[in-house]
Amino acid sequence: AIGTPAIGIFGPTSPYHWAPLNGLAATIKRATDLPCQPCHKPVCTQNDHHCMRDITASEVVETAQRVMANAR
Repeated sequence: AIGTPAIGIFGPTSPYHWAPLNGLAATIKRATDLPCQPCHKPVCTQNDHHCMRDITASEVVETAQRVMANAR
């Protein structure tokens, strides 16, 4: 909904195409691109899921805290 803080976590998909449009939103993706990214596949063709596994829980928490602080 409009005005609702949101975070989009992107691995096999592209934030360029699917990022939240909300001004209170943030996107998270792997710091460096992989050759297979974005693959848009439901199952990893590389069998390692680095596009998602390399996103740390602390990165998600920090982003969530920042988004929530900006929403106040």
